Amino acid sequence: MLATIEHVSLTTTDGSVRGTAAGLLLSVSNYKYLLSLQLLTPIMEAINNISETLQSSTIGIMKAQQQIRALTKELQRLRDDDVFTAASDRATELATKCDTEPQLPAERQRKLPRRLDDNL
Repeated sequence: MLATIEHVSLTTTDGSVRGTAAGLLLSVSNYKYLLSLQLLTPIMEAINNISETLQSSTIGIMKAQQQIRALTKELQRLRDDDVFTAASDRATELATKCDTEPQLPAERQRKLPRRLDDNL
């Protein structure tokens, strides 16, 4: 996928398409994106599975409640530090394969608004 986006960004003559492809390439080839992808994938899979089950015309209310409880437990399980560590490891591995620095950018310091800064 990255190769295709890179090819489009380098070879197209349409400036708009080139800019979009270059921006997309920049977005998907950073560690923060890869980490977010690894963290959200199991969450979205769990939600999608339950969503498909709940859309069945033959599901009863008791089965639906059971499925919702199971989803709640799964989402709570996914909040565990071990799950984050595993996702971080997978993101680091992906970043290495994509020649991306596996490091989150430092958060920038927010400036106080002037109206608050003057009072200090």
